[in-house]
Amino acid sequence: MPQNTRRVQRLAFCATLVEADRGLRDPVKLLERNKMLHRLIVQASHNKFMIEALGNLRVHLSLLSGSTYASAGRVEAAQNVHEEIVSAIADGDGDRAERVARQHILSGCRVRLKMMAEAGQS
Repeated sequence: MPQNTRRVQRLAFCATLVEADRGLRDPVKLLERNKMLHRLIVQASHNKFMIEALGNLRVHLSLLSGSTYASAGRVEAAQNVHEEIVSAIADGDGDRAERVARQHILSGCRVRLKMMAEAGQS
């Protein structure tokens, strides 16, 4: 199968996945689908650094309890960002996809740090 055909199929699957997530509120299901979407996007990049970084991140996050999806507004915010990233990839706008992904990572980090601080206060 030609590389371009595989790319189009992966992108279509990502778009379908993101669309199906709209309205989903089950945090366990959302977390599972979030991991799948991130893995698909990173693998499709063929960027060895990103693939390794995602693997390392998964190890570190597995040591933490809870999910950032428990934070108010996080489900909707992540959904919007996922849609924007997939749209940027579909448009061939790598700069926009990278910019939005970086913002998404920073936002997730801030939410996680806030969760950890609040857990330490209880």
